[in-house]
Amino acid sequence: MATNQEMRDELSLLETRRSQLISEDWVSGVGSNGRSVQFGDRTKQIEMIDRRITELKLSLGVVRRGYLVGRK
Repeated sequence: MATNQEMRDELSLLETRRSQLISEDWVSGVGSNGRSVQFGDRTKQIEMIDRRITELKLSLGVVRRGYLVGRK
């Protein structure tokens, strides 16, 4: 089982990755490697990241009953 700090680190990385996916590249449809990216692929990645973010927040007690709880 991961420690709270490890889960917080993973959460931070996932939130950063999600922000990168939803950027100017999102609008142009071109990935960071310069290749064309399929809309469905990126949407699926974001959904998977969102799911994991939710799992981590629930584990850390950041989310309760659908509401965000203030972080330290």
